[in-house]
Amino acid sequence: MRWIKRAINHPKNIPTIRLKAIPFNYVQNNENIVFYIIHNPSPTQSASGVSIILSSLLYQRIQKIEHIPGRLIHITFFFRRHEQLHVLGIYLPPITSSKNNTETLQSINTYIKAHLESKNQFKKNIIMGDFNINPHKSNTMLTTNDIEDNNNGHVTLAFYHKKLLTILQQHTYKDIVKIYNEIPPYTFKNTLNHTSYIDMIFVSPNLISHTICASIIDAPIHTDHRLILVALNHKFFNPSKTNFINNTPDSIELNRKNSLAHNERYNYKKITKEQWIDFKNFVWDNFLSRSNKNPIPNNPQKYINITFENIHYISRLIRSLNRYFTPQTSNTHISRNFWNGHKKLNCLKRICSNIDPQSIDLTAADFIWSPYITLSHYDTSLKILLKIKTYIDNQLQSEISHHQRNKIEKFINRRDNDLHSNQKRMLTSLLDRVPEKIKLDRLVFKDENDLLTFTTDKNEIESKAIDHYSNIGKPLSNIPDDAKNRLNDLITLEELQLAIKDLPSSKAAGPNKISYEIIKQLPLQFLEVLLTLLIIF
Repeated sequence: MRWIKRAINHPKNIPTIRLKAIPFNYVQNNENIVFYIIHNPSPTQSASGVSIILSSLLYQRIQKIEHIPGRLIHITFFFRRHEQLHVLGIYLPPITSSKNNTETLQSINTYIKAHLESKNQFKKNIIMGDFNINPHKSNTMLTTNDIEDNNNGHVTLAFYHKKLLTILQQHTYKDIVKIYNEIPPYTFKNTLNHTSYIDMIFVSPNLISHTICASIIDAPIHTDHRLILVALNHKFFNPSKTNFINNTPDSIELNRKNSLAHNERYNYKKITKEQWIDFKNFVWDNFLSRSNKNPIPNNPQKYINITFENIHYISRLIRSLNRYFTPQTSNTHISRNFWNGHKKLNCLKRICSNIDPQSIDLTAADFIWSPYITLSHYDTSLKILLKIKTYIDNQLQSEISHHQRNKIEKFINRRDNDLHSNQKRMLTSLLDRVPEKIKLDRLVFKDENDLLTFTTDKNEIESKAIDHYSNIGKPLSNIPDDAKNRLNDLITLEELQLAIKDLPSSKAAGPNKISYEIIKQLPLQFLEVLLTLLIIF
């Protein structure tokens, strides 16, 4: 460890352009284990610095390292299946020294905000370190009182610390220790034995499901800070190349139609027999594991917390949409009344504000527009305008189609949900229809001599119609008793299998997203459970 300390404190190791990992060996049970230290010291403050120690497994996955000297390290790891893990180590200056570190605090806030606002569905984030502020105390989020002097731009001492916590809250990041511990213990104790909770690990919402546990324990070295331990599922770092039981290949050919939904793109004709057997084993084992679990106790407070988070998330989305759908953010050269027209103009406006020159096959030179039209550049200008028009038309149709699909899916899901949870709205929707009137001004019927007769007499038509609709619902008297009894017989497993076998192929899945091809491959044990449900309900 002395060699490590000399290496990371050596002046040549102070980063100027980029950080490098320093390897060191650790001997355990006569086995050498290689670790790597990425150290980010401060060039001017000896008490500042951030370090991250990595195993050889993570070291091999490093894609990029970024840093703010002495205060922040950002390491990007790439895994299979496009998964990305971003680990950010932070050491915020104490609140008492905020005025001397204003530029550093500003750069940290700006960097993290830009990173969190970048759109990437494969990105999962861990933001950890010494924040020098307790986020679970009152008055730790930004308020109007945090600005001391709006005219001179002076801010309170804890302004940037609160701003960082507010940014994390707006992006629904969670203190992982708080999730697993209702009242987390302290993480720091000073010389006067005063304790506080200032060291934290925040994770992005899409990473919470990969965590196993989180706790705070005493560090195995002499320090005034305690150790925060978080365990992640090993499947996140080592995604399996094989399926569930039979070690069948994980690659299934997809149809080359991007317009299809994800569950409809599987080429079922190319799925092998071994893969279907593996699918059956997977379905049955998962069903058993879920059915054998103890019921979750009713926790109203947890439900309220989840509902509050959902409301906060939706409100944040609504605020972000204002950038696209308000006239205040439109092009200043276009009249504000222009955007008050048809709803399609909102989509067109959003597309026009984000045109990518590369997507319409134009170079930078093509965007040099002449202030007047001449014969020499008329053809070129017209060609460019036609390209832009074609691009906008395609994007507009794509946005309209996407909007319509979402709208259809929304009302289909609402109809299905109303059947169970809101029957009143379902009945109102069904009955809120303008009745269609049928006008009977002529009628053909058989008279008492069994001859077809035509009439236009209003009273006779009314009498015949009443007689017809009064008797049409009466049970038939010529149905055999054995046919009636068969209607009361219970459904057998053979009948269920025959009905499933006759299901058509290559059909779109319903609201449950389960195709007929998958239903045909369900295991026999699962069909027995399904048969029981059909008989009961």
